[in-house]
Amino acid sequence: RSRLVCRGFSEAVNSVDDIYASTPTFASLKARVTYAVSRNHSMFLGDISTAYLHADAMQETFVLPPQEFESSLHLKANDAPVWRLPRATYGLKSAPKSWQQHLTQVLTVG
Repeated sequence: RSRLVCRGFSEAVNSVDDIYASTPTFASLKARVTYAVSRNHSMFLGDISTAYLHADAMQETFVLPPQEFESSLHLKANDAPVWRLPRATYGLKSAPKSWQQHLTQVLTVG
């Protein structure tokens, strides 16, 4: 198994609200489960693999590929490739917020 991970150390962040996705508290989860059990409702839980890779990146993101990739291409000294990431990627500060916006859009449209 492998996972695509970026190191977003120099990613521009305008506000702390652009970084964090809202997370329900344990008390609200407990209240929802209690309500569902008392009303005899069914509940389904799931996990979405590679969740961040489903969401579009919030800002244009460019990364340098791993050194192993560059050495396999046999490039000249100044010809370093740069990748543009169209999707949010693990390691980017804005990835959780991108995923939350994507999930909200999918659940509201569907």
